[in-house]
Amino acid sequence: MLAEVKKGRENIPAETIWKNEIDEVALYQSEPIIPVGGFIKGIYVKAGNTKLDSVKTLEDLRKFKGVMIKNWVIDWNTLKSFNLDTLYETNGLESMYKLINNNRADFTLFEFSQTQHKVQKLKDINLVPVKGIKIKLLGERSFVVSKKSKNADKIYQHLTKGVAILRKNKEIERAYLESKFINPDVADWVLLNP
Repeated sequence: MLAEVKKGRENIPAETIWKNEIDEVALYQSEPIIPVGGFIKGIYVKAGNTKLDSVKTLEDLRKFKGVMIKNWVIDWNTLKSFNLDTLYETNGLESMYKLINNNRADFTLFEFSQTQHKVQKLKDINLVPVKGIKIKLLGERSFVVSKKSKNADKIYQHLTKGVAILRKNKEIERAYLESKFINPDVADWVLLNP
């Protein structure tokens, strides 16, 4: 999708893009839709694993082994910033699940699932969040417009105006709350990296 927009075959992608993926030569970018720290994730462990239940601070978390897909750059960089004693990199979702399921890694980061228990599932492996703690990602997301589009300047002007109106009217926050992207169930959970 992003490659098509960069080439000018599409005007604008349907979703926001991480700042580190934005080619400023090829793309206009909106003000951040999700600012740094606005994307909250859970610390996910194998269902039944209670070893991390005592984690209340980043210092506590550092003792445990994390795993992350290396090309999920923002998640990877966020975990790297925690200075964990052990952080494994993997190239795919299935291997990340297997490392946790086989007790080679203790945790990873995931968005909070919309299921009752916030379970993230792959095949027969269930990962659940450690209750009471969460982290913020160290990245921001924006909409982009291809500078190669026929009406790029006009599209970008309308996008800028629209984002400003939505922000002023608090529509962005309302939409994220209603969709549970901002999950009210974890509002009082402790943010380990405030």
